[in-house]
Amino acid sequence: MNDIIFTGFIEDARNEKCSDVEVVKLSQIFAELFPSFLADSKKSENNNKWYCEVIGGFSLTTTKRKSDQEFDYFVGSFESKNKNLKFFVKIPKEDRI
Repeated sequence: MNDIIFTGFIEDARNEKCSDVEVVKLSQIFAELFPSFLADSKKSENNNKWYCEVIGGFSLTTTKRKSDQEFDYFVGSFESKNKNLKFFVKIPKEDRI
């Protein structure tokens, strides 16, 4: 498996009803899974959405929102029955190795 090295920026996070412990754990999960999504999205422009089930009844959907000359923009959305946590991320194109 190829490792992807990148510098990303979380521009914003929106929390709806997640506890502090859930936010920390889901942030860690997102950081672990995001490189896999980047690898898939880099293979083809059509690979712009990724879904998986994670702990505690949460699912993660990661979507490539847009691109410009400098950055690719992504949203990672964790959802459970009545909880939601979203990360808005940008990755410099030159840092995606």
